[in-house]
Amino acid sequence: MMVSPAPLQRELIAVSPLGEEQPFLFQVALPVAQPTGEWTSRVTLGIIEHGCDDIHGMDSWQAIELAMHHAAVRVRHLQSLGWQFFWPGEEREPALPADLFRGVE
Repeated sequence: MMVSPAPLQRELIAVSPLGEEQPFLFQVALPVAQPTGEWTSRVTLGIIEHGCDDIHGMDSWQAIELAMHHAAVRVRHLQSLGWQFFWPGEEREPALPADLFRGVE
């Protein structure tokens, strides 16, 4: 599979269950057409989870939509493990999965 650039990205501040703070950059790559006719968009979750997930859709629109949803669900899962996420800035506003993709609570 050809690796595409990751122009869709968002940076948050992550606080681990042990209280360690670090920048958290996650990315959703532009969809790439596959020989099968479907499209794939790669999701990476920064330094918290190494590796990436390839999300498949029937067209480029669906691949991006499903990849964005997947990223929000992964953040929700990390929160269930004790991670906390905040928007960058002095206000330290919590970043919620629903802020990343509507409907993911």
